[in-house]
Amino acid sequence: NFVPSRHVFSVLADPSGTALVHYSVEIDPQNFSMETDEERTRFYTTLDLTTEARTPDGTRVFASDKEAFIELTPSQAEQIQTHPFSYQDDFPLVPGDYTVTVIVKNRVLRQYTVAEAELHIPRFTEGEPVLTDIILAFGTRLVGGAPDDAVVGTYQVGSLRVQPAAENVFVIGDTVHLVTQAYG
Repeated sequence: NFVPSRHVFSVLADPSGTALVHYSVEIDPQNFSMETDEERTRFYTTLDLTTEARTPDGTRVFASDKEAFIELTPSQAEQIQTHPFSYQDDFPLVPGDYTVTVIVKNRVLRQYTVAEAELHIPRFTEGEPVLTDIILAFGTRLVGGAPDDAVVGTYQVGSLRVQPAAENVFVIGDTVHLVTQAYG
């Protein structure tokens, strides 16, 4: 039961110079199903996530299998009925060229989608200033306390959290944010 999706992959660096591949997979609400209990007090599903990176000759250099349990209240479930569901994560990868594949399987109705990209992972070297990938985003917000450039989370650098626009899809009237990380 394949469902279409949109995706974006970005490469950022942690403070030590390790390249981190960030990704976001968006599924439109009509293609994202959840189960509910009899009283309709909670909505839930489990996602099975498979991520891998392969070199141009097909050698697998990264593989990960995860489960993500999602549970929403009725008000949260109502809010997402008109917005795409977005799963985001990141993982480290050594410099080189790769095909990165992410498979997201929703156990409800056994639906799945696939996101794939060809990526070049640069070597980030201390003292050599560089800008990481430019991320087009439809939203940014400050999170946490004081700015701390040492904090790098999924689509977050320091205290700035970015909501990337998968496949550069924007709604008329959206503000377009261009975000990049200055490393070194």
